[in-house]
Amino acid sequence: MRKLFAKFMENVSFEKENIVFLTGDVGFMSLEGLRENLKHRFINAGVAEQNMIGVAAGLAFMGNMVWCYSIAPFVTARVYEQLRNDVDLHCMNVKVVGNGGGYGYGIMGPTHHTIDDIALMHALRNFKIYVPAFASDVEQVLKLMVNENVPSYLRLGLAQDAAFDVPVFSPMRNISRGDKITVVTAGPLIHEVIGSMDKLSGKEVVDLWCIGQLPLSFPDEFILSLRKTKKLLVLEEHISHGGIGSVISTEVLSKGFALDMFVHRYALGYPSKRYGSQMWHRKECKIDSEAIYYDIMDMIA
Repeated sequence: MRKLFAKFMENVSFEKENIVFLTGDVGFMSLEGLRENLKHRFINAGVAEQNMIGVAAGLAFMGNMVWCYSIAPFVTARVYEQLRNDVDLHCMNVKVVGNGGGYGYGIMGPTHHTIDDIALMHALRNFKIYVPAFASDVEQVLKLMVNENVPSYLRLGLAQDAAFDVPVFSPMRNISRGDKITVVTAGPLIHEVIGSMDKLSGKEVVDLWCIGQLPLSFPDEFILSLRKTKKLLVLEEHISHGGIGSVISTEVLSKGFALDMFVHRYALGYPSKRYGSQMWHRKECKIDSEAIYYDIMDMIA
């Protein structure tokens, strides 16, 4: 998704004269066009991410829309104090962009993985969190972000599109309709769910929902889905606490729903203490298409 992001930013840089772009010494082979367009408004802050966020807050205070780009853990966990004190507490117009959400950086290991970022960023009360699931979502999300004068976090992953038409981006949208089980996920992990559905004899089994933005409130159609199926499967490439499973279970309990079955699959960290590709980690955590298929079959049996 980073190339789609870079292309959009190249175009919008001509329209928005207050855009300032900071990178933590990453973006080779993707940000060169943006650097050429922005000129002095493009700043390589170096491997000094805490300083980068402080500088971004100062630039935003002066009326700029500031974008901070790096590998996801370096603009979330590494800089959390600066995000909290400099950006969130003052509601500065700083857009934090983290590339490689979840296990996206694969063999580079846990220092480059981001399986706790949603929990961290959701705790910052003025931040909006955006998690595009499809390649076509990226432009739609960025259009929202450039027109908001609030801090936000964009979690980028692998750019893919479905083989069928999907609804336009929204905080929570129904991707496919079914009447046996309600399935919720976020980000590119949805493609694993779609892959599991291809193995089902009837696709009308799964009522599939995709979360694209936090904070979140349930649409009426989702509440109707839970009342109809009474079976909920939540899947995320994120640790169990503080992610979308926590958000959904809290909402479900607060609204007094009585589900017959609730299953939550999530990033388990590193059970084997080994590292591999993103697909390898998903399989180890049982959030790959094959494991999801068996979960669905067990829940509807």
